[in-house]
Amino acid sequence: MQWKAQWIWSQGTERPRNFYLYFRKAFTVPGQVAAAAAYCTADSRYMLFVNGRYLGRGPARSTPSWQSYDMYNLAPYLSKGKNVVWAVVHYFGEGTFSYMPVRGGFLFQLEGRTMTGKVFEVCSGRSWEVRRADAWDPRSSRMAPRLGFCEEYDARREPELPGDGWERAVVVGPAEAGPWGRLEPRRIPLPMEAFLAPQAVLAVGRCLPPKARSFSFDLEERFPVQDAVAYLATYLWSPGQQEVTLSLGSSGGVKVWVDGEEVLSYHRHGRAEPGGHKVRVFLEEGWHTLLLKSDHSAGEWKVYFEAEGEVAFSAVQDLGCGPSWMAIGPFENEMVGDECVGFSTPYPPERSWDLGVVCPGKGGEVRWTPWESVAERMAWEELEPVELPEDPGALTEGREMVIPPGEPTCVVLDFGREVVGYPRIALDAPEGVVVDMGYSEALEGGRVLPDCGGTSYADRYIAREGAQEWETFGLRRFRYLQLTFRRARGPIRVREVGVNFSTYPVRELGSFRCSDELLNRIWDVGRYTVQLCMHDAYEDDPRTQAQRWEDVRVEALVNYYAFGDHKLIARGLHQIARSQREDGMVAGIYPADLPEKWFPTFAMLWVVSLWEYALYSGNLEPVRELYPHVERLLEGMRRYEGDKGLLEGVPEADVSPGALNMAYAGALKAASEVARGLGHEDGYAKYIGRWHAIRTACRMHLYDGGQRVYTDAPGAREVGRQVNLLAAYFGVAPQEERMSLLRYVLDEGLQAKTPRFLSHVVEALFRVGEEGLALELIRRHWGGMLKAGATTWWGDWEGRGSRCRGGSSGPTYLLSAEVLGARPYEPGWRKFWIRPRPAGLEWAEGEVPTPMGTISLSWRQEDGGFHLSLEAPSGCTVEVGLPTRGPTARLLWNEAVVWNPRGRVKRVWKGEGCIWCALEPEGMENLSVEG
Repeated sequence: MQWKAQWIWSQGTERPRNFYLYFRKAFTVPGQVAAAAAYCTADSRYMLFVNGRYLGRGPARSTPSWQSYDMYNLAPYLSKGKNVVWAVVHYFGEGTFSYMPVRGGFLFQLEGRTMTGKVFEVCSGRSWEVRRADAWDPRSSRMAPRLGFCEEYDARREPELPGDGWERAVVVGPAEAGPWGRLEPRRIPLPMEAFLAPQAVLAVGRCLPPKARSFSFDLEERFPVQDAVAYLATYLWSPGQQEVTLSLGSSGGVKVWVDGEEVLSYHRHGRAEPGGHKVRVFLEEGWHTLLLKSDHSAGEWKVYFEAEGEVAFSAVQDLGCGPSWMAIGPFENEMVGDECVGFSTPYPPERSWDLGVVCPGKGGEVRWTPWESVAERMAWEELEPVELPEDPGALTEGREMVIPPGEPTCVVLDFGREVVGYPRIALDAPEGVVVDMGYSEALEGGRVLPDCGGTSYADRYIAREGAQEWETFGLRRFRYLQLTFRRARGPIRVREVGVNFSTYPVRELGSFRCSDELLNRIWDVGRYTVQLCMHDAYEDDPRTQAQRWEDVRVEALVNYYAFGDHKLIARGLHQIARSQREDGMVAGIYPADLPEKWFPTFAMLWVVSLWEYALYSGNLEPVRELYPHVERLLEGMRRYEGDKGLLEGVPEADVSPGALNMAYAGALKAASEVARGLGHEDGYAKYIGRWHAIRTACRMHLYDGGQRVYTDAPGAREVGRQVNLLAAYFGVAPQEERMSLLRYVLDEGLQAKTPRFLSHVVEALFRVGEEGLALELIRRHWGGMLKAGATTWWGDWEGRGSRCRGGSSGPTYLLSAEVLGARPYEPGWRKFWIRPRPAGLEWAEGEVPTPMGTISLSWRQEDGGFHLSLEAPSGCTVEVGLPTRGPTARLLWNEAVVWNPRGRVKRVWKGEGCIWCALEPEGMENLSVEG
C-alpha cells in the first residue's frame, strides 16, 4: 500500500472532549467504474458514506504506534460523473478500556480505474471540507470511568450537507509520518450488521417528575484537582408563594445566590455533614435561579443540599425533561496564607447568569455540564401505568405505535435475550420531542434502571419536525430497552424500534447435541455469549469492550469449536506482544488507557494461548513472529527466580506467589511446545527443563504433605484454592494427587468463585477422569443460571455484575472437547484424539471445524456396547479411545473385529479404561466396542 493521503482535522483544539466532526469530498469519476478500493481510518472512530449510502464503521481497535485501517470495495457505489464521499468521526478525547488517545484525525484514500483504463484517485487533504457535528452534545457524560460516552443528539442541529458552515480541512501530516506511527490493515473482516426487532412490550407508563429535594454532590469525583472552586446552578420551581428553608453542609466554603441575591455564605474546612447551615428564602410563584459556589483545598470535596418546601428543580426550566442541576469548574483557588483567594474571586458564573458560557478555568476552558446523566434522570422518575389508544405490541409486529401528547410516556421493550449493537428508532414527531433510550440487562421492579452498577447507560434523541430515524454511533449491550418520550406537543408515531445487531461475522460451523437437553442449552448459550463478545477483538464484556486475556483465552477455545475462526485471536496475540516492556512483561489488558493493565498471570496465559492457537489453527507463521516475545517474557520472569527456584517479588503480581509459580510452570510447558512446533529443539529442551525445575521447586517448597495441598508461599500457612487448582490444571502436581487437590478446592466454598474459575475446575476434573462430577457441576451451576433467566453467561453466579461475560462460557468448549471427545495434539489437527467421556449420557453428536475441514462425530451407548461414527478430512491421523466395561472387550472397525493393525487402522492398544486405535480415516468410519 503506497499512501498519498494526508491526515486531516479541523481548526481548533487537537484533543477536544467527546467531539464529532463531519468530513466530505466531492469528486468526478471519468467513466464507468471497473474497480475502486478505498482505505480509511480515523482517531477515534468513523462512519463512512458514499453517495448517501452507508459503507461501514471503524477502525478496528489498535495502538497509536500500529494504527489500523480498513478497506472497502467502492465499485458498486460509484457512478460516472459527480460523486460524494463523507464521514462522521467521533474523537473521544479521553482514554477507555479499549482506546488509547492520540489526537483527532481522519485518513482516506480511494484508488479507482474505469472500464477504459483511466485511473482516478481521491486522497484526504486540504481540498476536503469539514464541519463540526453540533447535533451531538459534547457535554454528555461518560457511561462510566474507562468506558465511552452517552450520546445526546439533537436532530434540529443536523447540517444540510450542501449547505453553509463548511470549512477547509487542516492537514495534520502525511499518512505514515504523523503521531500514529505505522499503518496496517485490520486483517479481520468488517463486522456484521442486521436489524433485530423487540420480542415483547412489557410495560407502558407515565413518567412523574422526580420528587427529590435533597442532593449530595461529590465534587471531588467530578473535578479531581486540589485548590479549586466549582459552581452548581439550577432553576427552582415554586407552585405558589411560600417560605422555603435551604439546608447546606459541605467540606469547604459555600456561597448561595437566589435570583442573583446572595442569601448564604460561610467558609470552613472539615468533613461534610448534612444540614449544618440553614437559610430561609421567600419565593413567589414561578421559576427562580439558584447558584451555589463551593471551594476546596485538599481531601474530601462534598456538598449536601436540601430544600424544605414544595419546590422542584430543573436546570432547563422543564420538570419533565433535562438535568436537575448544571455544574462548571474547576477554577483556581490559590491559598495566600490562610485565605482561599478563589472563594472571594467573582468568576464568570457569578457575574452573569448564562448556562451556555464557556470561560477560562483551571487548566483550560470550562463549560456548564449536566450534573446528572440521562440515565440517572430515568432512574429517578416514578412510573404510573397507563393504557395507550393503540396496541403497544405493534412495535414487535412491524406496525407503528402512537404516543399521545401530554406528560412524558415510557415504553419498556424486551428483546428476548441479550443483544449487542446500535439501537435504532424511526418516528414521525413534532419538533423538539425528546426520546430517552435507557438500557439494562435485567429489570428492577418491572422497569429499566439504566444507572445500575454505577454505569450511566442511556442516550437521548431530540427530534426535528416530521419523519426521521436515528441510530446510535456507539455500540450498546442490553436485553431491555426503555423509551421515554418527553415534550410531546402532538402525537408521536413510532414506526420502528430495534437494534442494528452487530458482532464479528462468525459462521456457526461447530455443533453439539446429546441426550441431555440441559447440556445442549448450555452449549448454545456459551456459543452465543462468546459471539456477543467478539467484535474487533475478543472482549471480556461487550459493554466494557476490554481485551482482557483471562477471558480471551477461554473465548478463543470456545470459538475453535463453535466457529472455527483463527483471525481474531491472531490479531489479539499480536496486540498483546506489542505491549511488551523492556523487562519483557506484556499487558494483560490491551490496547487500553489505564495504568493497571499489567497482570503477570495474564501474561502467562498469553503464552498458553499462543500454543493453543498453533494447535487449533495450524498457522505457524504468526507463532514464529511472536516466539521472540515469548522468549523475552520468560527470560524477564527468570530474573525473579530466587534461591529456592521459585519466582519471588514479581512486580504487579496479581495472585499469591504460589499461584503465580503454577501459572509460570504452565507458560514454560506451553513455550516448550511452541519451540518444538517451530523446530527449535534447543528451545524445547530449555523450556521443558525449566518446567521440570519449577515443578520440583513447587513440590519442595509449596507442598504441605500433612494437609496434602499446596500453600500460597514457601513456609506459609495460607492454603488458597487458586494455587491448588492451578497445580492440578497445569500438571504441576503428579497425576495421582490432582484429585485430592480438586477436592480441597471444591470443599472450600466453591460458590464464592466465578464461573470462569469453576470452568477451570471442571476441565481439571475431566483430565483426572472425573467426568461424572464435571457434568454434575456444569448442570448445577450453569443450569442454575439458566433457571434464573440467563440468556448469556454472567460474570458471577448471582448476576450482580456483568450478565454477558465471555470468560464464563467454558462448558461450550469442554462439552465438545471432552464429552464429544475431539482434541488436537499436533498443529492444525493433523493429528488429533477422539476420546469420548459419556458420564451416563446415552448419545452425543456434533461437528468440529478445523483448518483441514469439518470433523463430524457421533457416538451412542446401547446393547452393552459403545458405538462411534467418524467422518474426518483426509490426510489426518486420529487416535480413538472408546470406553470399555471389562477385560474381554473387543474393538470393531466397520463391523470387523480388529486386534492388530490392518488397513487404515495402524495400531491398537488398551489404556485409561479404553481400547485405542490409530486410524487414518477416509470417508465415514464406524468403530465399536463390544463385550
